Amino acid sequence: MIKKYCITLKRIAMKKLVISLTGGLFFYLSLINSSNAQVILPEVTVTGSNSYITLNEKLYKTFNHIFKEASDIKWYGVDKNFVAKFMMNEQKNQVAFTKNGTMIYHLTYGFEKNLPKDVRAQVKRRYFDYTIMSVVNLKQDNRNIWLINLHDAVNIIGLRVEDGSMDEMEKYFKQTNEAVAAYK
Repeated sequence: MIKKYCITLKRIAMKKLVISLTGGLFFYLSLINSSNAQVILPEVTVTGSNSYITLNEKLYKTFNHIFKEASDIKWYGVDKNFVAKFMMNEQKNQVAFTKNGTMIYHLTYGFEKNLPKDVRAQVKRRYFDYTIMSVVNLKQDNRNIWLINLHDAVNIIGLRVEDGSMDEMEKYFKQTNEAVAAYK
């Protein structure tokens, strides 16, 4: 009877872990589509990923002017626009342009060391016991938004920081062996 009860508790704990991990995969998507100051990226259909893409001269010049240090550049046709994925300053980047060279958005993926000092200080003042796991910088329509993942022993938190305003977008309970042992 006790053995069956322990197995049931382990299954519940595993189920919660799988659900938590699955939720984490959709974390950034929910950050982008949450709250009152939403940033909505255009709905896209990827086409031509295995074929050659021809960039017009204006788009090519715009990209090279803005991203002089870019390397490992891969271009994709998306709807009637273009998306470039590349490395710059040891960070992954993604940028979308209209066919005439107007930037739609720019994403930069990084870590705590990539945060501006003022943003890092603002986060650490409130969440001093948390570790910053990853950051994404979204630039769109003259907006500069930082999406930040933090964690401590118990929680995973998703923040959005824009213009000095910090919002907690998501908060997940982190399933740990210690928490399961305490539950038993």
